[in-house]
Amino acid sequence: MAKRPFGGGEGSVPPAAKRTSLAAMSPIDIGPACGEEDLNVKVLQVQNKKLSERLRERNFAREQLEARVEEAENRVEEQRLALASLPRHLQAVRDHLTPLLPPQLSLDGLARVWEEARPEMCLEEGFRCMLTALKTLEPRQGGEEKEVEIPPPSQLQEESDRLQDEAKALQSRCDELESALADARFDLERSMSRVQRLERQLADAVESPPVTSQTGSFVLPASSSPAANPPPNAEKTSTEDVGNLSAELEEAKELADSRLKESEQLSQQIVELRADLELATEAKAVLDVENSTPYLTLQSQFSIIQLENSQLRSSLEELKSLLYEARAHHFSQLDELRTEEVKYENEVREEMAQLETLLATSKRDYELLRIEFEKRMAANEQAAPLAKELQVTVGSLRKTISQLKSEVERYKTRAHKAEGRLAEEASKQKTTNQPSVEVLAETASSHSTAEDHQQLVNKVKTLQEEKRVLEEKLKVFTHSSEDEREKALIITSEKKARGQVEELRRKCEELRRDYEKRKEHLKEESTRRCKALAEDNKQLQRELVAKRQEAHALVQEMECTAEAFEEVQEQNVRLLDQIREKDDANFKVISERIKASSMQKLLMEEKDLLHSQISNLTQEKNRMSEVMVRLEERDKHQEASLVAMEKDLALKQQAMETIKKKAQESVLTAQSLQLAVAGEEREKESHREKLRERQEERERAAQQLRRSQEEVASLKRKLEKYKSRDWASSSDEVLLEEIRTYKVKLNCPCCSTRKKDTVLTKCFHVFCSECIRSRYDSRLRKCPKCGAAFGANDFHKLYLS
Repeated sequence: MAKRPFGGGEGSVPPAAKRTSLAAMSPIDIGPACGEEDLNVKVLQVQNKKLSERLRERNFAREQLEARVEEAENRVEEQRLALASLPRHLQAVRDHLTPLLPPQLSLDGLARVWEEARPEMCLEEGFRCMLTALKTLEPRQGGEEKEVEIPPPSQLQEESDRLQDEAKALQSRCDELESALADARFDLERSMSRVQRLERQLADAVESPPVTSQTGSFVLPASSSPAANPPPNAEKTSTEDVGNLSAELEEAKELADSRLKESEQLSQQIVELRADLELATEAKAVLDVENSTPYLTLQSQFSIIQLENSQLRSSLEELKSLLYEARAHHFSQLDELRTEEVKYENEVREEMAQLETLLATSKRDYELLRIEFEKRMAANEQAAPLAKELQVTVGSLRKTISQLKSEVERYKTRAHKAEGRLAEEASKQKTTNQPSVEVLAETASSHSTAEDHQQLVNKVKTLQEEKRVLEEKLKVFTHSSEDEREKALIITSEKKARGQVEELRRKCEELRRDYEKRKEHLKEESTRRCKALAEDNKQLQRELVAKRQEAHALVQEMECTAEAFEEVQEQNVRLLDQIREKDDANFKVISERIKASSMQKLLMEEKDLLHSQISNLTQEKNRMSEVMVRLEERDKHQEASLVAMEKDLALKQQAMETIKKKAQESVLTAQSLQLAVAGEEREKESHREKLRERQEERERAAQQLRRSQEEVASLKRKLEKYKSRDWASSSDEVLLEEIRTYKVKLNCPCCSTRKKDTVLTKCFHVFCSECIRSRYDSRLRKCPKCGAAFGANDFHKLYLS
């Protein structure tokens, strides 16, 4: 370390050498060590200090880098947002240009370029596509547009050269300002690092405690150590150095603030100049585009399209009103369909309820038929033996009727024989009067007729007994049957049989009475016929005729009885047929029950099918209604679009004719206005150049004025500093003041009365032994300054001589 010369004043050392000596890093004297451990401790202290300084520097550099990274990210984000807005504007231009371009030319190149995400190519490609589109639009104009005059290429070349020179001048100005900003930033960083270094040195000079040697002499930090054999005025120079350092620190801070302000102003100017440059380029491009004939045609077409848009909006409103009306009509139709659907559903439900009721009634009827069938089966089981007995009796009756018929035939033959005999006897009586023989024959014949009559009476009695037995059996059969209809038939047949029996009885009684009468008559006649045979012959003939009639009547009666028996037999046969029919009916009922169960299953399946079909039909109906609505809407839209297109076509043709005329007039006026605007723009640019030069001169003068003011302020501060040093009359007073301050620093920071004599090896903070002992005994074993915990072996005594 360079030492200060002894006895030299302020004027003996130049300011530049003084600044370089202060700025240089001086080695640090750690003083003598009492041992290796003490040396290691002191070296570690110094290393810790250096590491903390480096750490602070690194943190400061990291903060600066983070600020720069954040600024760069913000710039990138701004550029990204600007680039993201460009495709939207280019897409809008593309949407406006696409309907006007021919079909073979498209602006798809823009989309491909933006998808590749190359910002440096986006603007060039976008403007190139737009220029090609505008060039293609030029030939599409009418023959009238070909007559429009295009400015000469030389004029356009001069205008472009002028704009390029302006852009180059602005770019060079921006480069100069950026270089000046970079230099100012570099100076600012250097001054800031110097200020930090000076602050660290000042803090070390103020806060570092004095170090004592082994002999007990007091040692000052850094360059104020007595081991360097300083001159007597060393203390004065150290205070002067501290003052100089603080003054230079203030000057550096002020200078850094001024440079920071200047850099901010320059950066703001750079941003403004860049914005002006962008606006100038955009204005040039916009002016070129606005003055071009394709732009004017596009503008006219845009006005046409805007007019068409208004017309389409009005037609859209009309279509909306029609749509609302159609929607209301559709909703009303839907309500009607819903009501019809509800009605159909109710009808289906009613039919289903009717089918269910029919099914329940059929089930009930089936149960009743089954019960009746069981009863009839039981009754038939009981009536089966009776039917067999009836069949047997009917057979016996048939046999008896056949026997009776044979007997009636025999009686007929006998009657014929008797008539023949009577005729022979009458003829014989006429020829020969033989009364005795006739009386004997008559008595014989009367005797034979009496025997025959007795046989007939016996047979009638037997028939009556058989009739009574049959009646009893019929009563039993009628009581055993439960069918009222069959009972009525049996009762009617029984009544007929009884009537026939009564008739037979009556006839038998008549025959018996006739027989008795005839017997009495024959008895009387037997006495009288002897007297008057001639009269009796006639009477006998009459009687013979009557008897023939009676025999006929008897034969008929017997035939009637036979027919009655046959009818009874037929009735029995019918009863048997009815029983068989009932059995068949019962079997049919059983089969019908089986069929009803199967029909029930089929009806349930049909019911499920009907439900599924109803759901399918409802879905199909909904789909068909939707399809019908869509078709109706499509038809309406097509009709409306056709009408609107026809109207638009007529309006467009009229508008095109009017716009063509207006375009010719507007092109002529635009050319004259363009010339006038070009002259005004030139004058405006010249005035802007003059104004920009004057602003730059004014800014240079203001900057020089600020620099001179800063120099004057620094010289004034130096003058005041030199004037303020006159109060220190002698160096002894300065030394005594420094000694007093150092002695105060040697006191314990806890009690401020006792000297420091104990050091904590954990944190290397120094206190008095009484304070450390009291803390150790009260178990508050933590450093009063940093709070680090310590134990019994973590503090040692210091001996200062």
